[in-house]
Amino acid sequence: MAALTGLAVDQPKRDAVAASAGMVALPKEKVLLELFVMSKCPDASYCEHYLQETVEKLSDIVHVRTEYIMQVDNKGGITCKHGDEECAGNLVQLCVGRHTPPDHNFDWFYRFLTCSWDSGLPVSSPELVTTCLDKVGASDAARTAVQRCIAGPQGRGLLYASAAVVARRGVVHSCTVAVDKRQRCVRDGGEWYDCPGGSDVADFERSICDAYKKRTGKDADACGEQRREGEEKQPRTA
Repeated sequence: MAALTGLAVDQPKRDAVAASAGMVALPKEKVLLELFVMSKCPDASYCEHYLQETVEKLSDIVHVRTEYIMQVDNKGGITCKHGDEECAGNLVQLCVGRHTPPDHNFDWFYRFLTCSWDSGLPVSSPELVTTCLDKVGASDAARTAVQRCIAGPQGRGLLYASAAVVARRGVVHSCTVAVDKRQRCVRDGGEWYDCPGGSDVADFERSICDAYKKRTGKDADACGEQRREGEEKQPRTA
């Protein structure tokens, strides 16, 4: 492992930088789907691709946020399991998430995540950022904001803020999935485990739909379709 250095040294400065970075507010009626990942972890790639269809199908009711599993030492250096490139890749993805408008959460941000794996380019390279922002159709304003974030203090603040969330929640495995801040499932070492409610695609859809109904008191149209599909698969009794 390697450490990303040259960041804020003492805790008060790190806290100030993190606070100044800001966070996209969760749309009021949307379910929060959190993916705790590492930008070079194979299980993160599997997880993000596995859930892509679900997120697209339920994009009207779900908002995806990624948090990154890193360690911060007492001098402010950030250590990532897969080295400095992963730390820099985490920063890139945090910046894209920060500057994606909520109504483009799937088509810009989520598709940027999967493009990062599919492009074959280094995860933090300028070429990847340009290629994937082109692919998802991000606006010129968003591109400019992302580039400023990557190059400036905001990106560092997002790293500190994300590392603090991971530490506070006690998450250690990439990829850990949470629905409305409740741990839902872990994909680690090529396997799903600790998945109350199951790990099939339909199981994740059901969890999001149930969380939406709990949050709003109503069914979304896509959830009604999901429930009908589930009923059709149930064995019929005479």
